[in-house]
Amino acid sequence: MGKCHIYCLSTIVTNECNLDCAHCLRGKKNCDTMSDEVIETTLDQIERIGVLNITGGEPTLALDRTQKIIDYIIRKRIKLEDFTI
Repeated sequence: MGKCHIYCLSTIVTNECNLDCAHCLRGKKNCDTMSDEVIETTLDQIERIGVLNITGGEPTLALDRTQKIIDYIIRKRIKLEDFTI
């Protein structure tokens, strides 16, 4: 099986959040974060990403997860056109 070309990949790196917005649809807060295994298993299937959207909870509370994703993309030479947080 060949690798995928993804137009837009949105990934929730953490459910952790330091806000308490009344309009939030995320539900009960927790500190779940994306594991190394999920990052690697997902990215191993991808050859090209148009837009990578890092989201959460509050993604800046899990910068280590974002760094892991970017490092893995570089190491695996996955083509990435655009990136948002």
